[in-house]
Amino acid sequence: MKLLTKSAAVVLVLIVCTTLVKGQTPRCASFVFKPDFLMLSCPGLPLKTIDNEYVDRGEAIGNFYCNPLRLAGSVFDYNTFTLESKGELQLVKGDPKTGKMVDIPFSIHLRRDGKLVAGSCVDGVVYTRIDIATILEFAEKGDELIVEPFNKEDWPAKRIVRIEPQGC
Repeated sequence: MKLLTKSAAVVLVLIVCTTLVKGQTPRCASFVFKPDFLMLSCPGLPLKTIDNEYVDRGEAIGNFYCNPLRLAGSVFDYNTFTLESKGELQLVKGDPKTGKMVDIPFSIHLRRDGKLVAGSCVDGVVYTRIDIATILEFAEKGDELIVEPFNKEDWPAKRIVRIEPQGC
């Protein structure tokens, strides 16, 4: 009986720890690299990591969900995002008072080999929605799409998406 109780306690602690690590807010997990599940369907290739380069800019206001990106009105799917993707890209959060989804103003950039791609975006332009094709026409395989919230209280919604071709 004692062995069963100790085993149950160990399992419970592992479940709680796993849940806490997975459920950490970006503020707590800014140093942790998150797996990029784009490569899971490609056997033999190493698992890539994504660092969204969070910069804690103060108190976050709103619910930023696991994935605040939307493409063509649906949750952004990292597994199907390619150079040929189409639709309006938007960044959203849950309003803390009403719980309804609201648009987050953002800027968007392309980065290639660690440098911003010139001409891919207009500096100082803030979007609430943008046709993704206008950005992807400047993109190449391996580029990173950087979606950065404009308001400082929305900093946890920042996302960096690596652009890959369809399939392996």
